[in-house]
Formats: sequence, structure tokens, C-alpha cells
Amino acid sequence: MAWQARQKLKWALLALLGMLGAAARFGLQRVADESGFAALASLVPLMLGCFILGASTRFFAGRPVHNELALGVGTGFCGSLTTFSSWMASAAQRLVDAQHTLSTGDQIYGYFVIIFTGLLASFGGFAMGRRLLFCNSTSRLGTFYANMLGTLVVAVLLAVLLRGDFGNEDGWERGTTVIYGLITGFAGCLTTVSTFVKELNEKDSVARALKAPAWSRWTLQPWRYALGSIVGSQIILLGVYGSFGWTN
Repeated sequence: MAWQARQKLKWALLALLGMLGAAARFGLQRVADESGFAALASLVPLMLGCFILGASTRFFAGRPVHNELALGVGTGFCGSLTTFSSWMASAAQRLVDAQHTLSTGDQIYGYFVIIFTGLLASFGGFAMGRRLLFCNSTSRLGTFYANMLGTLVVAVLLAVLLRGDFGNEDGWERGTTVIYGLITGFAGCLTTVSTFVKELNEKDSVARALKAPAWSRWTLQPWRYALGSIVGSQIILLGVYGSFGWTN
């Protein structure tokens, strides 16, 4: 019975804090857009979420608190506050330039600026929030699969938004509302930058590496994990969304 109660508490905290994280991300992006700082709309949630995750990791380490709360804060709130799919999609959208308003140089420049500023904001926030870090996992494939799945969802939705026929103005308004709701809500909560950055900072021992399945050990090397995540997401986005945008 105690185990069942803790499982219910875990899922309740994940759901509640996940909704709060998504709401906080939406609010921060809205404030940045309306204040004339649209360029910071995606960077502020990344930095804040990674900072909170770094600080909470240190705070919960060695303390007699339930793991459910640590999981809710880290995976629920921080995971929903930071969204890998939207970060990658904003870079791909700059490169695709479906409206054809930018020069090739501006497209390429903006593409790399978005990726590298996102990395700097994420790692900077996490570094400020932590001093000690502990690792209990042997594989990072869960986060990798979640980020790739969420990125695929965003790519398909952006393609539908670009080439979809909604019939009339009312249909367009309803359709775009649903699509942006799925991008911001579902894909935004499914994908996470904070956990991604946390895992890149983890130092895995030889014993942990040997426990991981052989086919998943590539994720234990930070540079391979980071490169695989970013390149994989861009292949998905440019392959799905880009194929529609470039031929529009």
C-alpha cells in the first residue's frame, strides 16, 4: 500500500509541476515578446530551468526527502520549463525561412547563433545552480528518445501549419490554436533541455558504464550524446519541415 501511495504521489507531482513549468515557460515567453525582447523568449526559460535543476540537484542530494519531490521538480517543472524541441525548431525555422525574407548568409548565421546561444544559456544556468552533482542512471536513452519524439511531433505540426488547408479563416484560427497548443504543451513538456544538460555534466564511473547495455553506451560519452541529440533533431526537422518549407 505504501508503494502504491508513493507511485500516486509521484505521478501527481509530475503532472502538477509539469503544468506549472509549461505555464511558466509560456508566461516568460509572452513577457519577453511583449517587452520587445523576442530574441530572449526561448533563452530565458532555458537558463532559468537549468539553474533551478542545478540548484535542486544539490539541495536534494543527501537530504532525507522523498525522491518523488526531487523527480517532480527536476523532470516535471524543469523539464516542462525547458523545451528541447522548440529550441531546435526555432533554429530549423531560421534556416528553412519559409517566408523567404532572409538572405542565405542571414539564414546560416541565425541558425548557428540560436543553437550556440541556447547551449551557452543552458550550461551557464546549470553551472550557476549547482556545485555537486550525483548520478543514479546508467543510460540516457530515455531523455534522447523523448527529445527525438517531441522534435518529430513539432516537425510534423510545423509542416501541417505551413502547407495545411484549413478551409476558411475560422478553420485556420482553430487549427493554428490546436497546433500551437500541441507544440507548446505536449511537445514542450515531452522534451527537455535541463535534463539533457544535467546528463551532459554527469561523470559516469567505469562500473556504471559496464552496467549499461552495450548498444546504449554511446550516450555515456558527453560529446557523442550532445552531438547525436542536436544532429538527430536537426535531421528530423529539416527532413520533415524543411522539405515542405523549401518547396513552398
